[in-house]
Amino acid sequence: MFRHLAFVLVLSLLSSHFIFAQVVYVPVGSSVYTYLDELANAHAIELSTVAKPYSRSLVAMKLAAADTMRSILNPRQQQELDFYLRDFGKELHDDKDFDRRLDLFYFKNKDFAVTVNPIIGAEGMNNENGFGWKRTIGGEFWAYGGNSLGMYGSLRDNSSNEFVNGSQHLVQNIGGNFKGDAEGKTIEWNEANGGITYGWKWGSVGIIKDRFVWGNNYNGANIFGGRQPTYAYIDLKMAPTKWFEFSYVHGWLVSEVIDSAATYNSGNGDRLIYHDKYVAANLFTFKPLKRIWFSFGNSIIYSGNGPNPAYLIPFLFYKSVDHTYNGTGSNGLGQNSQMFFDISVRSFKNVHLYSTLFVDEVNLSKMFDPDQHTNMFSWKFGGRMENLFIQNVGLTLEYTRTNPWTYQHEINTVTFESNNYSMGHYLRDNAQEIFVQVHFMPFPRARVSLGYTHGQNGPAVDYELIDGVPNVIGLPFLESIDADMQTFSLRTSYEIINDGVLFLNVDLTQMNSQTAELIPEYYRGDLATIKLGGRFGL
Repeated sequence: MFRHLAFVLVLSLLSSHFIFAQVVYVPVGSSVYTYLDELANAHAIELSTVAKPYSRSLVAMKLAAADTMRSILNPRQQQELDFYLRDFGKELHDDKDFDRRLDLFYFKNKDFAVTVNPIIGAEGMNNENGFGWKRTIGGEFWAYGGNSLGMYGSLRDNSSNEFVNGSQHLVQNIGGNFKGDAEGKTIEWNEANGGITYGWKWGSVGIIKDRFVWGNNYNGANIFGGRQPTYAYIDLKMAPTKWFEFSYVHGWLVSEVIDSAATYNSGNGDRLIYHDKYVAANLFTFKPLKRIWFSFGNSIIYSGNGPNPAYLIPFLFYKSVDHTYNGTGSNGLGQNSQMFFDISVRSFKNVHLYSTLFVDEVNLSKMFDPDQHTNMFSWKFGGRMENLFIQNVGLTLEYTRTNPWTYQHEINTVTFESNNYSMGHYLRDNAQEIFVQVHFMPFPRARVSLGYTHGQNGPAVDYELIDGVPNVIGLPFLESIDADMQTFSLRTSYEIINDGVLFLNVDLTQMNSQTAELIPEYYRGDLATIKLGGRFGL
């Protein structure tokens, strides 16, 4: 009965290009992203994967579409489809009487729906440097009002005895704004995320504080990587046709650069004020051919005099706007602009090929001049094949190269950072990474992977003018190695119930650096690290 209803629903959704209506975003750490990617690779659905997070309504629509293609899925994929429909079936049913997931509280009628759940997580890790632990506690909710309003929020309070996610660290661990001394015995940080959105048939707009990722990848995006603490932004998404999608954000970043002019005496000391800092970015995504998506866009990091209305116009080329306001004669006047491109190809069943280019600056006429080039870009390419020769087995290969000074800027208020965390690739600039992984799904909701990652990072460059010429022109790529990191990993996880996961990881690492702060002290040297943990909630 449900499959028939889902089929009818999908036909009506696709005929109207419905994706939004009510928008609540799914955290990018959810396992449903990996599953949807697999469905897209299997040609059970079509999906643009360049921009995350996805809305719950989009996920529900794609799962319902896959349900109509159930015959091409293998038994493990079919069981996982039923598993995820227990959660996202809430968007597909008018009532609450269906086989649904476990929630702390769930209510739905024709005018209002709400889900409330706890967030609980604990993990322990051990190597020659000692025993480390982390715990997370909090809660989350999401709700729909009427036919257009979406609301969601979460709070996570974290504690750890090891400092392994600082802004200086070349790791993928999500960062935080730490309480007190982050080098102390116990490190604490919390984060509140959420948003309120208004949706219509082919678009949505909202005010969001959450993590977003732009750029196809399987081991760290190089457009917006999402490692920094979350910040508030205006979010606009549109998909008026089957072949075009559009994303726009305007965000309020955290510069952590003291504005001495705005700082004032508050009676018992100085009230310190940060310089303002903003980001505006857009992403145009087209589908020129079936299962091929091409995206391009641009962004600008700007500061001074509050939000500029020109950067609130979603469709503009922001570098040209900067030329209007600040001229082209001095970098000391201008803002920091970027361009990016992404292509994702799933033409061959169970194969995904992709490439992403992030460009901060390039002079085409001097591109191949080793002394005069300004090739400040990050390039990623890779591919994944799965269920191709052996069912439930996949292989991923990915390479990332980021040239010197790509995510940097001489003006400290317009760097590609928030809270001093790079918003691009986690290895930052003057770096490269090779990532190889074989993954195996032995039974539904279980995942085992064997991986190898080799990352290298070169010395940072302090900007200065030498005889009037910036010293960032003609910078060589990885002339020397400042940090060399190799990891052989065994990762296992099992999602017992929706959002309830147990995991066991074993990492053999060789992490050495000329600059000690680049690698967390807990991971330095040649180590075998075992990590065991679990969580409920995202």
